[in-house]
Amino acid sequence: MLRYILKRLFAAVPVMAVVALAVFSMMYAAPGNPAAIIAGDTASAAEVAAITAKLGLDRPFLERLWVWVFQMLMGDFGSSIFSGLPVTTMIGQAIEPTIALTISTTLLAIVVAIPMGVIAAWRVGTWIDRYIMLMSVAGFSVPVFLVSYILVFTISNELQWLPVQGYKPIADGFIPFLRHITLPTISLGFVYIALIARMTRAAMLDVLSEDYIRTARAKGLAEGPVLFIHALKNAAIPIATVIGIGIAFLIGGVVVTESVFAIPGLGRLTVDSVLRRDYPVIQAMVLFFAGIYVIINLLIDLSYALFDPRVRY
Repeated sequence: MLRYILKRLFAAVPVMAVVALAVFSMMYAAPGNPAAIIAGDTASAAEVAAITAKLGLDRPFLERLWVWVFQMLMGDFGSSIFSGLPVTTMIGQAIEPTIALTISTTLLAIVVAIPMGVIAAWRVGTWIDRYIMLMSVAGFSVPVFLVSYILVFTISNELQWLPVQGYKPIADGFIPFLRHITLPTISLGFVYIALIARMTRAAMLDVLSEDYIRTARAKGLAEGPVLFIHALKNAAIPIATVIGIGIAFLIGGVVVTESVFAIPGLGRLTVDSVLRRDYPVIQAMVLFFAGIYVIINLLIDLSYALFDPRVRY
């Protein structure tokens, strides 16, 4: 197991290297000059050139790339062009809301979607199955930002049950935290629930036709244990895989959701950095999200041995 983990981690190194090179190249080739934004609309060409030289944006591509890679390997991702704060400090300040939103969304999706998929497979062809699949199609079809605005209009503006925007850390109390995190979690979890429910249904349909399921029913076992113990455990590997793949949806959805609900997380930080062309922050955020995605996929692969003892690494 340890050898497999180390092998996967070493295999991730070239992946991260390619991502880093692509990100740096795109930032270098992107139109616009952050120095012009910092200087303002009334700045002269000389003032813009001075700021450009101060930021090192006038250096050759390979020189800037070498300096950036060397600093990154030393754990230094640079400082924000606009705030002057170290990028690691800015990520540390914004990471808690994003972690809270990601965990709450994942838990909500698993708790809601897996029973939905199991019930749809159990009642395949009935109105229950068709209704659940209709909800899944709607989940894929409706954009995250549209779901967010609908929830804000109905739940916050019309019914006034929950706050419109903002974030409260759990240290300020669980109830205020729950009130502020509920709408973003539902908005972000809509498409994730649809994805997991459809995969759960497909995996369960394959398993429910197996002989050992018919044997369990013939022995007089209730439907609950047959579905959620015998069948679901053997259908867990494809479900776990799609949960890991769904992290990509969460990464993209976090950016939109945090912007709509004014949550000061990594997604909001990314959007603000892109708008201001804050290159060091953008580069660090892309690498951070890529690293998280690699780690999540490694954990999902390791979970296969838990669900199926025949899997060995």
